[in-house]
Amino acid sequence: MRKNMITTRCFKKAVSVVLAGALCMSTLAGCGKGSSDETTAATAAQNTTAAIADSTAANTTEADTTAKPADTTAAPTQAPTAAPTQAPTTEAPTDPVTQPGEIISLSAFPEVEIPDTEAIRFVENLQIGWNLGNTFDAHTGAKGLALESAWVGVKTSQKLIQTVYDAGFRTIRIPVSWHGHVDPDTMKIDEAWLNRVKEVVDWSLEAGLYVIINIHHDNDKNDKGLYLYPSYDELETSKKYVTAIWSQVAETFADYDEHLVFEAMNEPRQVGTSYEWWVTPNSREGKECIDCVNQLNQTIVDTIRAQGSEANRSRYIMVPGYCASPDLETPEAFKLPTDEQATKENRILLSVHAYRPYYFALAGTNESQYTEKFTIAKAADRKDIDSFMKAIYAKFVSKGVGVVIGEFGARLKNGNDRAREEFAAYYVAEARNYGMTAIWWDNHIFSGSGEIFGLIRRNDCSIVYQTIVDQLIHYSIKENLPAVLDQAS
Repeated sequence: MRKNMITTRCFKKAVSVVLAGALCMSTLAGCGKGSSDETTAATAAQNTTAAIADSTAANTTEADTTAKPADTTAAPTQAPTAAPTQAPTTEAPTDPVTQPGEIISLSAFPEVEIPDTEAIRFVENLQIGWNLGNTFDAHTGAKGLALESAWVGVKTSQKLIQTVYDAGFRTIRIPVSWHGHVDPDTMKIDEAWLNRVKEVVDWSLEAGLYVIINIHHDNDKNDKGLYLYPSYDELETSKKYVTAIWSQVAETFADYDEHLVFEAMNEPRQVGTSYEWWVTPNSREGKECIDCVNQLNQTIVDTIRAQGSEANRSRYIMVPGYCASPDLETPEAFKLPTDEQATKENRILLSVHAYRPYYFALAGTNESQYTEKFTIAKAADRKDIDSFMKAIYAKFVSKGVGVVIGEFGARLKNGNDRAREEFAAYYVAEARNYGMTAIWWDNHIFSGSGEIFGLIRRNDCSIVYQTIVDQLIHYSIKENLPAVLDQAS
């Protein structure tokens, strides 16, 4: 997730939505995952681009460094530039109650040709994932090892990891922020922090999970070289930072097999600018943003491969586009890194974040166009999900590239459990139909007015929303998808 900002009440994560349209928006100060600034509107008013969000703490998905605007005239975390695809609603839900174990029925999907590559099969084996959010990615509110519980109030236990596996998840994403644990003079990672991350990775692998670790909230203007920032002014310092981190992480996990995936960066972006969550790809700024991300991805891949172990030379590496938005990964300017040092082909995976449709999945009830409704039967509700998955499929999956949706989810609003269940069922089934694996963002928040994405309560390892988990697990398995739609009918 995105960069962190601290509000007076909580650590809040910033979110991104970009709706392409003719309206040009001036600098927007964001709340949510990070500051969400969007100035340049895109070109076609009918194109709705995305919501991409992350982790927060104490009542939000990720902590932020800027306070959220207090009035409704300030820009939302992602500003719409075209009409939303869903109308706002505030009435209390009257949907039927789903019983534990009950699977929501889906209609048949159109047939999609999925290439039979090793990378595609690997992504299918990831099946369905769960984020250990607001944990090792926390970087405010404490110091040292205490940061692990600074945002969620509980230290990760081996029992929790086993609970994740027993619930049916097969992948755990462990976001990690490193900059608060690095000596600015030597660039050496604190051994205690690295060992603690390793301990939880080991528990996860022992439980039978695939594991993803990354560089998370290390995205800002460089302070003593302890951040990455995708701009030409900061590029060389950023390359030095990511090289320092990944060389040490790759050495620590040198002999771990492909069940451990390295994710290059979380949501690389120009924090605090009008281009943070959206930039027109063909503009001067857009070309710079995308080119810098391309270069940073290449530096990280080269660093991991150069470590020298056979595992690191053949390991799967996930790379994001600018702010991990699918809308900034599909333009021609974004390119996957070359991988000449790898001992196996096609070991680069695309990382995508997509909280869509935004007004349902991520927008707060204080946003005028928010909705708590999602119904599979309505094409308008499915539109944004269908649109971005088709685009990612066309550029990447259809060419044999593995794609992981590293973050998605739908926050709780006014008890809209049924809507979130339908969303979970459709989103995960659609992703599997297009050959992708999705990972739910769990920030361990269950109440309040913030971004409520929690599924598993960590202090007692209880599953709070079993009916959502049921949909996630069921539809992540290809054999459980509804029969393919007959194209001739």
